[in-house]
Amino acid sequence: NSEFEDNLISKNCAILDTEFPPYVFTLQPLTKTKIHIDNNGKIINKVITPEEYISLKIDSVIKFDLWSASHIECKLNDINLNDLFGAEDRSIRGSFETKNQKLYYQVHSQIQ
Repeated sequence: NSEFEDNLISKNCAILDTEFPPYVFTLQPLTKTKIHIDNNGKIINKVITPEEYISLKIDSVIKFDLWSASHIECKLNDINLNDLFGAEDRSIRGSFETKNQKLYYQVHSQIQ
């Protein structure tokens, strides 16, 4: 998928002050929503519902698209990423690198 080339997102960057590895990325849907995740070549591209809970161990880099920040609760270890993304109905594209604990993300307005 050309959307997830090796070029990482650089619009916004946060160095996360989280505990040492393992790094665990979790998603808890609040409503039916679409996600796309590339966790070191393991792809999840689907619509998820509130009954689903996704927990992924990150070995090096995870890249993700979330349809709406208001549809999902997203955490990396003990850090609530929604605090960075906001709670508005905006799409999120991001990546996290374990080697330097950097989270890159972009917040996009949705076309109405």
